[in-house]
Amino acid sequence: MKPALADTFGQHWHADDPATLERWNRAIRDYFTFRGNPVGDALALSNDAAFVMGDVFALSMLLFDGEPKTSPRIAPRLRRLAERFPDATEQEQGHIRAVQACAEGEITRATEHWQAVLEREPGDLLAMKLAHEAHFLVGDAARMLDSMRRAMRDWRPDQPGYGFVLGQYAFALEENGHYAAAEGPALLALERERDDCWALHALIHVHEMQNRHDACLALLDALKPRWSEQPLLLAHIWWHLALRYVAARRYDEALAIHDAHLASVDAASAFRLTDGTSLLWRLELAGQDVGERWQLLADKWLGHAERHGNGFLDVHIAMAFAGARRGDELRRFLAGFDQPALAGGASELDQIRRQVTAPVCAALAAYGDGDDAAACEMLGAVLPALHRIGGSNAQRDLFKRTLAASQLRAGKLAECRRFLLKCLDEAPNTTWVLDELARVEERAEDPAMAAHYRAWARLTIEPLRTE
Repeated sequence: MKPALADTFGQHWHADDPATLERWNRAIRDYFTFRGNPVGDALALSNDAAFVMGDVFALSMLLFDGEPKTSPRIAPRLRRLAERFPDATEQEQGHIRAVQACAEGEITRATEHWQAVLEREPGDLLAMKLAHEAHFLVGDAARMLDSMRRAMRDWRPDQPGYGFVLGQYAFALEENGHYAAAEGPALLALERERDDCWALHALIHVHEMQNRHDACLALLDALKPRWSEQPLLLAHIWWHLALRYVAARRYDEALAIHDAHLASVDAASAFRLTDGTSLLWRLELAGQDVGERWQLLADKWLGHAERHGNGFLDVHIAMAFAGARRGDELRRFLAGFDQPALAGGASELDQIRRQVTAPVCAALAAYGDGDDAAACEMLGAVLPALHRIGGSNAQRDLFKRTLAASQLRAGKLAECRRFLLKCLDEAPNTTWVLDELARVEERAEDPAMAAHYRAWARLTIEPLRTE
């Protein structure tokens, strides 16, 4: 076997052709900077019989996206990895084991394989990032942070890629509620790696989760020359900007972002479709008429509706069909959860689908149909486990809003008040929570309390009136 070749982050991989490593370097650099087509470029490296990492990376991404292991892009490459396993290095074998675990729906087991790789080779930035993504996929923020704390002990500032480690560390801190601690690593990452959009993303979350609207808007404006050049996360950053406008009740500006930057997202890009979907749902919860925008989104989701391979995607499919009033398509989609191939599975993803995803989708359907009592019951029951569908705290906040809206529409005022006060305790000064509390008190015919919450909500987005 030829000697292993070093990639841009100092990791050594076997390849028959040195040009393979050049293409690999471009693919992984694009992956970390959200540019180009890193998955497609990695898939194209399969022709090098000695190089396994292209398939490892590409299959991880495709499986994370919910593509079934039987698909033409995945099945033959899984077989090829199994065939190459005996000749692979110990480090490469760890990656292969992780991909095989993902294919079986065992995402946490996959993270354990990647963590084992990191114990032997702490500098394997790809293993670190894939574990990071896998933790995100199943909502395991605690393990995500544990992994990144280990990395921070092992890495040095003079190692290539250290800035990307800082960005991942910042995001893990933020997802665990350590907002002050996350800010420093995020800023340092952005200083070291101007193209580390994940570090920017972490900092956006830090501001959002503390309802620091002006700081978030200023950050997005100041760094727009950077994030506007990173197309693979571009729609999501626009979505974050739109959320700030929704929070500030600047609904026309939020809709303008949808129309200019989210409505045109390619139907094949399932995760990017979630941005427009959740934005429209939030706008409707805020009492805004989004017109026929749901119809285009529902059409785009049709091509993903039969997979049921990713809980986060599935709940957005249900949202789009409910928002578009596509009753027949929504019923077919919900019935898909009961097909024998899915209903009898015992993997981690099967359990999440059965215990969390399907009930959430049914609750969204009930809410769309106006069956608020059922929506309250189902969402309330599953909310403690909702993190298991993946996504961030900021993204899953939508389901708290939906539960509160269904409680209010159902006339469950005391229940809604208790829930909202709990939300306010967990996330102080959250504008939508205060707005909903005001609506509860209006329905309860308590104008003094309603005015109190209205004023409080206003002061989260406007300066103090001193005159």
